[in-house]
Amino acid sequence: MHSATRILISVLVGAALAAFIAYAQISRETAAQPQNLMGSTFGGTFEGLTDENGKTVTATDFAGKYQLVFFGFTYCPSICPTELHKISKVLSALDAAGQAAIAPLFVSVDPERDTPKVLKEYTNLFSPAIVGLTGTPEAINKVKADWKVYAAKAKTGKGDDYTVNHSVFIYWRGPDGRLLDLFDSTQTPAAIAEKVKASLIQTRGK
Repeated sequence: MHSATRILISVLVGAALAAFIAYAQISRETAAQPQNLMGSTFGGTFEGLTDENGKTVTATDFAGKYQLVFFGFTYCPSICPTELHKISKVLSALDAAGQAAIAPLFVSVDPERDTPKVLKEYTNLFSPAIVGLTGTPEAINKVKADWKVYAAKAKTGKGDDYTVNHSVFIYWRGPDGRLLDLFDSTQTPAAIAEKVKASLIQTRGK
């Protein structure tokens, strides 16, 4: 069971360690990341996954919305709590219309442990607006491939226990499916919020 106290401690610790750990984890996988695809149609849909309420996701779910997407897992010791806290701060910086225009999504890379119930309890610790997504390993692997996400199990040395090393980016995608930006762990909530607001202003101005 995840506690609010544990999450708060993780956020505080993670804020100090996030950049170092993130770059150490993904140093071998940099080539797989989509920096060169900015502005291109990217990511595919989340069809076939299951949301935190147990509903199967369709190809049209989240259509027409901007998407802030982060891939991680609920047993993550520091990075994931830090990045989800960051997303919640970004949402808080927006007005009601801005918040309504965005689907903030947390996609599990640990479907064996991250059931819909576990995801819902976890995401609600940060913001009830954040939607957790899980699924079968096959479905998760397809979405990971579509989004060019690196994730791999790693034994912790404690029996059958394991962690999951994974790439650490928040993806910012437009309603038309184009990748608008890619935020690494060094980006502050304020900096991300400014870029998000700029995208929303452009949309409203059309």
